[in-house]
Amino acid sequence: MSMITIEQGQFGSDYVVAQVGGGETLLVTTDYDYPGLASTFGWVPCDCGETDGTVDCPHRTASEMISEAAEYLDNHVGDEVEDPGYFSAVVVVPSNPEEVGQLTTVAAPDKGRPEAGKVYRLIGGSESASIANGNTWSESEIDQDNPPDRQDTLGNC
Repeated sequence: MSMITIEQGQFGSDYVVAQVGGGETLLVTTDYDYPGLASTFGWVPCDCGETDGTVDCPHRTASEMISEAAEYLDNHVGDEVEDPGYFSAVVVVPSNPEEVGQLTTVAAPDKGRPEAGKVYRLIGGSESASIANGNTWSESEIDQDNPPDRQDTLGNC
């Protein structure tokens, strides 16, 4: 399993989750996400175990826990932990209420990477290969020597 680290973002109230040795990063800008990220690095929102830090529990308010999570992250910049799936997996939450809390991790499909100087279709109609439709970067590449007409590019808008 790969390792991740936390870095201070460039705006002071944001954080960057970085894959150690992998080059992948994830920008975290919403304070609502701080408790989950801090928990990844060992923070516990409340000993009662009745909250993830984003909702009040009988002992603490969400606001207190979110502020504490931000302070915890500030104090743990540079720490490394195992990646729980930020970069290597997709977490599937079951729709069956009896299975809630039983998360399943599956490998994320490899979509490849865009290449400099190439043009890609990001969105398109249901018949068009595009990133939004789940196609790979290679499949979504637009042949610049034989570009599609405008209607094909926009899909059925």
